[in-house]
Amino acid sequence: MGADIYIKTKRKLPPKYDKYLCGEEYYFRDSYNLTNLAWVIKLSYWNDFVKNPVEFLKRLANISDEQIEKYVESKNLSNDEKNELIEILKSKRDYIKEIVKAGILNIEYSI
Repeated sequence: MGADIYIKTKRKLPPKYDKYLCGEEYYFRDSYNLTNLAWVIKLSYWNDFVKNPVEFLKRLANISDEQIEKYVESKNLSNDEKNELIEILKSKRDYIKEIVKAGILNIEYSI
C-alpha cells in the first residue's frame, strides 16, 4: 500500500525519468513503509497531502540530506540497510524536486 500520485508537468523531465511516464503524466508512489519520503519530515498523505498537494510535494522536494540521514539513523537497521535506505529516499526526493522544477499543472491521486 502507498500513495499513488500522477502529476502532469509544464515541461518534460530529464530522460532518466522517462520510466516514470504514464501517458502525459509522471507517476510517483510513496509506500507506507520505511521508504516513505513524507515520514522523513513527519507529514501524512491522509492529513497534509489532501489539503494542498502542490505545497506538500514542494515540501518533499526541499527535504535536506541531513533530514534524511537523521531519519534513517533513528531506525534499527544495519549499516548496509541504512545506506540503501538513504539512497532510496534521496532518489525519491530528487525525482520530486525535478517535478516541482518542471512546474506542476495537475495532480491526481489515490491514497
